Amino acid sequence: MATSNSKFIELQNLTFALIGREYAFDSASFKRLVTLFNQGAQRAYRASNYWERYLVVGEERQVSNSKVASTQESKDDIDTFLRIYKQKPFERNHAQECDFYVEGGSAKILGSSANASSVFVTYKKALDVDLGPNAGSNTQIPAEFMPYMAHYAAYTWQRSVEQNASENNFALSLGIVNQVLEDELAKIEAQGVFNTNVARKFKTYRNT
Repeated sequence: MATSNSKFIELQNLTFALIGREYAFDSASFKRLVTLFNQGAQRAYRASNYWERYLVVGEERQVSNSKVASTQESKDDIDTFLRIYKQKPFERNHAQECDFYVEGGSAKILGSSANASSVFVTYKKALDVDLGPNAGSNTQIPAEFMPYMAHYAAYTWQRSVEQNASENNFALSLGIVNQVLEDELAKIEAQGVFNTNVARKFKTYRNT
């Protein structure tokens, strides 16, 4: 399934609708909302290692001193090492998997595989959502994150601005906010990734 993007203006409009008010783009209040947007994106990103747009399967990476660096020229930055193989996975029925541990941002290869010049890494790419003062109306946001970012920002904002209000006065509950994210996570599971060798060792992904 191809990934799609939403626009920053869509995130703004949904958030304003949820909180029942609007703020000027250059206001202090809007800047605080942007901070919550970024926090919501981080929370959604951390909820799974298997978001389609951030999952890279079996990419060849160079090994230096038995280590695979999380950053290599002309490659995406690695946030989370998931699996490492000696051969290209899925092109062979029995690609040999390497044991490793993460140290100082690099994956330390163990055993005989440590002498290899390159390995094939399945990993989660680093998050590329960081809204700031230069974000414009057409700035792209992962469509699978956008609803949660808006609901999380609205929920947190209402409770910080109206701290003395009764819970009954709020249209948004934490359960509603979490369900928005759960709905997106369910789509990952529906794609069958957990029935493949990509994720078989990581079925507790929502707790990682």
